[in-house]
Amino acid sequence: MDSVVLVGSLTGVELLSLASLALAVIALVGLVVGLERYVFVESDVDPVGLDDLERDEDVDGDAWR
Repeated sequence: MDSVVLVGSLTGVELLSLASLALAVIALVGLVVGLERYVFVESDVDPVGLDDLERDEDVDGDAWR
């Protein structure tokens, strides 16, 4: 009941500010989740140059130093 009274006591500008803040937080969380999925997609492809490093390690053993 107290939360209803609190929301009822807010002015239009305050409600608009809270709505804007909520929208910004939701947009940022969506951006982070979207970028995480874009960057860390599951792929079977080796990173560029991994074959060369593995071959060099076979030759002289210092590829990972």
